Amino acid sequence: GEEYLYAWSITKGQTEFLRVEKDSILTKAINDFQQALSKPPNGNKMDQATEEYIQLANYLSEKLIWPFIEKSPESTGKILIVPDGPLQGIPFGALFSESVNKGKQFRNFPYLIKKFELRYSFSMNALLYQNKAFNKVSRPSVGVFSFSDGSVEELNTITELIRAGKVLPP
Repeated sequence: GEEYLYAWSITKGQTEFLRVEKDSILTKAINDFQQALSKPPNGNKMDQATEEYIQLANYLSEKLIWPFIEKSPESTGKILIVPDGPLQGIPFGALFSESVNKGKQFRNFPYLIKKFELRYSFSMNALLYQNKAFNKVSRPSVGVFSFSDGSVEELNTITELIRAGKVLPP
């Protein structure tokens, strides 16, 4: 089954792989984050809802985003996301570019979308077939997120196609 979350960062000079185990804690955090976003907090519970949001967004950002930010200091400020499975319901722009402590207001959070241009592709297959006009687009730093039990060889092939300019990040 789908045991891992595979992600990688591709910049001009390097490729970084990340493999995160799909465990019950990550799955619960994804589900709880989606629910927190879909239910507006009651006025009486705003502080509790804000604290829950901070906790969930910090956790998911730590697992899915921060490893790339730390490993790619020369990032172009662009991230490509190919969400799969439960990740399709996450608005990645609502995650954080850095850790948030209790006491901040929603409008002051360091949302990922404030710091990075986010691009999405519906699937790895769609990404592989989108190769028109690639040279007209500046190459982004790429972070791809996909739950998979696929082989490392498959991931290496996709990485090489992106680096060779044969795949157009959307």
